[in-house]
Amino acid sequence: MRLTLLRTAAVLLVLTGTAQAHHSFAMFDRGEGKQKTISGVVKEVSIVNPHGWFKILVPAADGRAIGWSFEMASAVNLQRMGWSKDLVQPGDKVTVTYYPLRIGSGGGALVSVQLANGRSVKGMMEGDRGYPTRATQ
Repeated sequence: MRLTLLRTAAVLLVLTGTAQAHHSFAMFDRGEGKQKTISGVVKEVSIVNPHGWFKILVPAADGRAIGWSFEMASAVNLQRMGWSKDLVQPGDKVTVTYYPLRIGSGGGALVSVQLANGRSVKGMMEGDRGYPTRATQ
């Protein structure tokens, strides 16, 4: 009976450690001077865990609107940086600073958003090796 409990505890410990794993930021080109900016209209903001998402519509040369998606920090860290459900609304014009996806598609890791009123709010924490560490504003 005691051996069974120990085995069960060991399995649960291993599974708990796996559940807290975090993905790599290698999909983003975070090299020196690689930040880019793009302007568009807010489509959707999701302040959720494990990462928030910021989606905008960017006008293409032919007049179509192309959807771009940006990964952000966790909900609690976004709140610490000034994000709230009322900060931006669909239809708001914004300028996004981001690290692009290495595959070249529309989106990346959100560094900051400049709102129409000139206010800028961060979308991720700048930590060593590109991992979120602490909130700064």
